[in-house]
Formats: sequence, structure tokens, C-alpha cells
Amino acid sequence: MAEEFRIVLRNTGKIDPGRIDDYLKTGGYKSWEKALRMSPEKVIEKIIKSGLRGRGGTGLNTGQKWLLAHRKSLRQKYFLCTAIEGEPGINKDRVIIENDPQYSGRYGHLRLCHRCP
Repeated sequence: MAEEFRIVLRNTGKIDPGRIDDYLKTGGYKSWEKALRMSPEKVIEKIIKSGLRGRGGTGLNTGQKWLLAHRKSLRQKYFLCTAIEGEPGINKDRVIIENDPQYSGRYGHLRLCHRCP
């Protein structure tokens, strides 16, 4: 049987989820540093091209959602992450958030909030 190739769960069991230093040792936040040097439009374009999709039932394109938020000319914008498990007994997102909170939560949220002013 082929070895499993993990992307989202790649740090599960390898880091202490309560220690940011553990995440930083894996190279965490390197793309955040790169994104800070890019325009919001360029970051959104890269996210759209990547094909990244939400983990909800509709699988919406993340970049398209970011583009809509970026284009809205509002004085204030709010970003909420509920991490609600809509499907009974699934708990797919809880496992990710509990085992790698830096990557699964804060990282994406930082990029969104910084690039969609």
C-alpha cells in the first residue's frame, strides 16, 4: 500500500499544537512573509490560480471569496471563523484545528485579513 501524502494534516503527531515554536520549526509562516511583500490583488490571484477550496459542503473557491471581500468598499470588514461541524458525527475540521491550529486557522485568517482590506 502506498504511503499516505498529507497536506492539511502534515504536522499531526509531529508538533505540539500549543507551541508556536514547533510550527515555526516546520517552516510555518514563510509564505506569510512573502505575501506581506505582495499586493492584495497578486495574493488573491495566486489563491485563485491555486484552486484552493473551502472545506464546507459547497467547496467554494477561496480566492473568489477573497476577491469579493476585497472589492467591497466598506469602512470596516469582519471575518468570522465558526468551525462549526454542520454534518452530524463528522468532526473533520475539529481534528485539523486541534492538531495544527497555526496552519489550519491563524495562518489563513492572517492572509485573508491582511490582503482584503
